[in-house]
Amino acid sequence: MQPQLLKKLNQRKLNRIIALLLTLAYSKSISFFSIYTTMPKVKTKSGAKKRFTLTGSGKVKRKHAFKSHILTKKTTKQKRALTHVTLVSSADMNRVKDMLNI
Repeated sequence: MQPQLLKKLNQRKLNRIIALLLTLAYSKSISFFSIYTTMPKVKTKSGAKKRFTLTGSGKVKRKHAFKSHILTKKTTKQKRALTHVTLVSSADMNRVKDMLNI
């Protein structure tokens, strides 16, 4: 065979191999590379987002416990006192803010 024809055949094989590798890399890139190139999503705890709200100054409000059921045993004064919203204590504030990603 002539050296020029041999070079042309090798170039065709090389191009075919490169095309095959690129198609394989592209088909895998959608799942493989996108995992590592995008940052993970920061999700809030869904239970925390239902139970806590933020004030304008950045404090966290919460409801009182023991106000949802078995209310016949409790006095009217107890139930009235549990109606009001209060702030989360400073001991629990960091934990709640972590759950809310604040």
